[in-house]
Amino acid sequence: MLPKYALGGVRAGVYRWAGCQLAAGVTIQGPLILLGTGPATSRLRVDRGSIIAPFVTFVLDGPVTIGRNVSIGPNAAFHTATHNIGFGSRRMQLQTEAHPITIEDGAWIGAHTVVLPGVTIGYGSVVGAGSVVVEDVPANVFVAGNPATVREHLPFGNR
Repeated sequence: MLPKYALGGVRAGVYRWAGCQLAAGVTIQGPLILLGTGPATSRLRVDRGSIIAPFVTFVLDGPVTIGRNVSIGPNAAFHTATHNIGFGSRRMQLQTEAHPITIEDGAWIGAHTVVLPGVTIGYGSVVGAGSVVVEDVPANVFVAGNPATVREHLPFGNR
């Protein structure tokens, strides 16, 4: 039996075969959970040098775009769909509305983070483990908490 983190490039090839748009040099360290309507796998785009840890969930009713050299920790979840709030007899309406998620180059998403529909996480930003990201994160900041808020401004790096 292979360790969970072995053969990340081979595993990426399997997800490519399944329809995910993964650039060369992407590492998938373990199984992913891919959900969504229609051709959901084609809505996941990951650029070169990015690393995705095991058991990350992507709800792909809308696109998720991950830039270069992004690191995503284990058990993170990206939800592109939301429901309207209905009447008391059924609060969650069955029809969903999809909003894209974008993770810009160099970002680091901590373990067990939840990213909600329509969010962009800026260039070089860090999201602390266990955070719930409900709105856009600017470039080069550290955010944490529920909801995630800016805790620190990080030094600018080279683009």
